[in-house]
Amino acid sequence: MRGARAPGLVAKLVERPPALPRGMSLRGSPERGILWIDTGPVWLLDPGVRQRLTRNLAEATTLLADALARRLGELVPNAWLPAADGPGWLCADLHAVEVANDTQRELCANQFRRFVPELIALTGRAAFGPGHVEASGSRRLAEATDHVPARYLDSASQAHLGRMRESLRRDHGIARLEHMDVNPLGGPAYPFPAVELRCIDGQLLPRTAVAHALLVQAIAMAARRLEQEGRRVPPIPDRVLDRDRSRAIATGIAARLENDLKNRPPAATMRLVELIDTLVPELAAMQVEPAELATLTGGLSILDAHPRAVCGENDLWRAEPLGDRLGRRLTDPKWLATDHLAAVNQQLAPGATAMATRFWEDRLAAQRTPRRRAGRSSAGRAARDLFEQLGGEPAEPVVLAAIERYLAAGGPIRLHDELRRTGADAKQLRRSLRPAAEARRTLSRVPDDWARGAAAAAVQLARTGGRALVSLRLPQAERETATKALMPVLADPPAGVRLLVINDSLFQDKVNIEILAVRRGGAR
Repeated sequence: MRGARAPGLVAKLVERPPALPRGMSLRGSPERGILWIDTGPVWLLDPGVRQRLTRNLAEATTLLADALARRLGELVPNAWLPAADGPGWLCADLHAVEVANDTQRELCANQFRRFVPELIALTGRAAFGPGHVEASGSRRLAEATDHVPARYLDSASQAHLGRMRESLRRDHGIARLEHMDVNPLGGPAYPFPAVELRCIDGQLLPRTAVAHALLVQAIAMAARRLEQEGRRVPPIPDRVLDRDRSRAIATGIAARLENDLKNRPPAATMRLVELIDTLVPELAAMQVEPAELATLTGGLSILDAHPRAVCGENDLWRAEPLGDRLGRRLTDPKWLATDHLAAVNQQLAPGATAMATRFWEDRLAAQRTPRRRAGRSSAGRAARDLFEQLGGEPAEPVVLAAIERYLAAGGPIRLHDELRRTGADAKQLRRSLRPAAEARRTLSRVPDDWARGAAAAAVQLARTGGRALVSLRLPQAERETATKALMPVLADPPAGVRLLVINDSLFQDKVNIEILAVRRGGAR
């Protein structure tokens, strides 16, 4: 917001906010004249959820702009130069990912730290006005006096976090971990244990903000994969990352970032393309399509051949200045929800853009192509071992230990297929796998978001009690759609649990899909 009345208007709007789309809330800092839309926890693995999130953010922005206009106020985006004389014209876009245990906290924090320079180069916002964009990366981080580089987390134990606070106090005069680019403690604002990423600047366009959230989610998924493989994030020296961070803040996407080699530091664009390429398995698991990925990759992929390609909003407002249209744009939900970055690149270089889209399409398709398994023998062996343990009426610890051994041995997620091969024994084995009645939830549709509602309740029951069951009772016609909708969550389940399909059967024109949520080893 801009103007001397901003603090008072912010206080009034936070006290009596407009009716925002479901799940969203309005938060603000009256003393700084800042408002931001809080999406709450969002399940980003579903393409439909991401599309709805973009539309809802656009709608919420227009509702907020209208509410301010009725009070004779004006909504302006982060880093808007005409508002530079106000108290809070620079703001962040905070992202948080859920962690189930201290191991995930350590891995996610260190994985984010590893890519902070690239993230700043891509998402940093230069100060801009109606017809001018500063030649810089992130004006907010350049001016910040209470924001420090993240430090490598050797452990998420309280003792180590205490030593980290002492180090920050000694080196920066700040002893609060929440001032780092990556806050390993999350914070009280989140209803779940979290790691918070603070180095991303606030964006004007919802499509850009959602694309950044998608990238953050993919990095977090890669960190969880390291946990499954028993690996750690390499400890890149502070001096290397700090220099790269400074370069990204100063020059954004044009920065040259160091690496472990002694050659000339590569451009940030190259490092970003390499980062996104390494995350293709995670992006494919989230069912990301090339058109959706174009917000991130479109300009990066063609920049060498087309120097005027648009890689972020800094480039976009240089290519298409807003002029005096900002007020109208902020009340136009269709304009806000459009992918303007991809549109500009398509107009600039249609041939090169089509080739880049085909490249990423092939990369994603290669990940989605089912790989030949080591063979039925290993899967069958893991299943037979599990079924032997489930005979009779096994006690809860025996069941949980048997399932954990099955998963550790690489047993298939669709345990239903192995159960069918047992014939008449399948009924008794499923009875042993199912938890007590109080840990079961029945739904009439596939959850859009496993962080809310009955699905979230079942996940929490599994985390605390060991296992829980989600039963989907659906019309036969919805079977294929439901199977596809479940693929992302089965590939990357909620933090702290593993998911197994123990039943997928048809009875009297109704499909019964039973998903067993089991606490991941070590999670609580």
